[in-house]
Amino acid sequence: ACLGGGFDAHGLTEIAGAAGTGKTQLVLQCMLQAQLPPAVGGLGGGAVFLHADTPSYLAPMKRLEELSHSFAAKHAALG
Repeated sequence: ACLGGGFDAHGLTEIAGAAGTGKTQLVLQCMLQAQLPPAVGGLGGGAVFLHADTPSYLAPMKRLEELSHSFAAKHAALG
């Protein structure tokens, strides 16, 4: 795998690349996954999303809201 074992759970990870390559989608999914309990593949923790392009922050936040509803439905049994 290209990540060679995943992200460092105790540090910062910068995701960079050309526009339209899925960076935001990857990060938003990882943020949600990190909040799940370890028993179901998460870290039982939290995450911070830093977005440098201020005028366009609404699109990622809308996508995060959409993904969070999907994650909530998928993991409804967790409470």
